[in-house]
Amino acid sequence: MRRTNEAEGWGAVTPGEAGAAEFGEVRFGETAIRFEVRRSARRRKTVRIVVAEGRVLAAAPEAMATEEIGAIVRRRAGWIRRRLAAPGPEAEPAPKRFVSGE
Repeated sequence: MRRTNEAEGWGAVTPGEAGAAEFGEVRFGETAIRFEVRRSARRRKTVRIVVAEGRVLAAAPEAMATEEIGAIVRRRAGWIRRRLAAPGPEAEPAPKRFVSGE
């Protein structure tokens, strides 16, 4: 069973859903950044933000408030947007050019 807080953009998970994901969304100008939250008992204080394959993941401590995680992602929104716009490793490298040396 899921509950949704539309005002914050969170699809929060009700207690008892082990392994279920939480999702959030923050706005940066005209851009909406949707991210997944994974809570960890091993994380104590910091939130790790990973941008890979067009997705944003925020690894956070279990006890951290949902609003605090959203605020951290919002502060890093500029960096996240640049990372999402950058070509990934699947981009084809430039062809080699042979030039005269010495």
